[in-house]
Amino acid sequence: MPDGWTRWHGRMIVLQFVPWIEITKQYGAGVCLGQRGGESEGGGFPDGSVLVGFQQGYLMGDGIERLTHVKRWLVITSTLGDSRFLNAAVSSVSVLGGEVCHRIISPELRRKEIMQIAPHADWMEDEGKGLYHALALVSHDTADYVGVTWLNDDDLLDRNGARAAWRILENDVDRSTIAYGLVDLIDAYDHGQGWLSVCRKGRDMPALLSRGVVPLAQPGTWIYGALWSRLDGVRPDFRLAGDLDFFVRASQDAGEFEYVLQRMARFRLRAGQLSKDVANVREEKDRALKGLSPRLALAARIRCGMGNPGVYIDRLRRHGQISMERLYQRGGPPK
Repeated sequence: MPDGWTRWHGRMIVLQFVPWIEITKQYGAGVCLGQRGGESEGGGFPDGSVLVGFQQGYLMGDGIERLTHVKRWLVITSTLGDSRFLNAAVSSVSVLGGEVCHRIISPELRRKEIMQIAPHADWMEDEGKGLYHALALVSHDTADYVGVTWLNDDDLLDRNGARAAWRILENDVDRSTIAYGLVDLIDAYDHGQGWLSVCRKGRDMPALLSRGVVPLAQPGTWIYGALWSRLDGVRPDFRLAGDLDFFVRASQDAGEFEYVLQRMARFRLRAGQLSKDVANVREEKDRALKGLSPRLALAARIRCGMGNPGVYIDRLRRHGQISMERLYQRGGPPK
């Protein structure tokens, strides 16, 4: 049997009692049928159900007509469709496996070429009202997924980091976890430009947020789908700091932040990013934090700083004495 047997065996035991599985899409690669009857490794079971194997997993049940991977993880990408890095972004999602639904939101005029790049993605039309409005379009159905994240059209997800985050979310009985980890910076040529600093203690997150410290990077997060749905996702009235607003609201809603010691994503520094609009970022940041009661955060800030000495030293070595705001403005290393 393929390597996926052990990982999926528990889910197969549950599914064998389902007499009929209605599947809506078909991906033809890697399908194999087990024997009916018996208990052989080929996939037969005493109740007569049939084992159907895929490259990333298995489904069982009598009378299966059309077959697909079970979609348990959602990645959302909003794009104008003109990024030369979109192909790489899509590929970084594809390697995560068949359990992932990649939902791409773009203008209608870009639909054909995007579906050529990402033929297995779900496509939605962008209404032209900004990133967070586009993300809000899918907030109503995220409860169907174990985990949700969103990916810029020029950034990359990391397979090992995603799987580490998934293990945490799968064990979340409260359905309210945000798993987050490390994010490195890259330039247009995928050359490393350092790392983003993150809080290594999830319990310190609410106190740091209350003091206006942003101690995690959105590209490095996987959010429990039920939590995203309960909070209605991101607010469409933000254009630059909607991710901060979401994390603040999650911390107020008993959301649990859990740190993953893995690289989760790669964030691309380039000229022309919205995050270079420093004045408006500050205004939206203040709005996101408005009404949040400040907490004692001195100890949390010390722990956060002590968890990132290598990040700061590496940034100093690569870029000199520079703040992250200035680095975003510059869009990468000095010319």
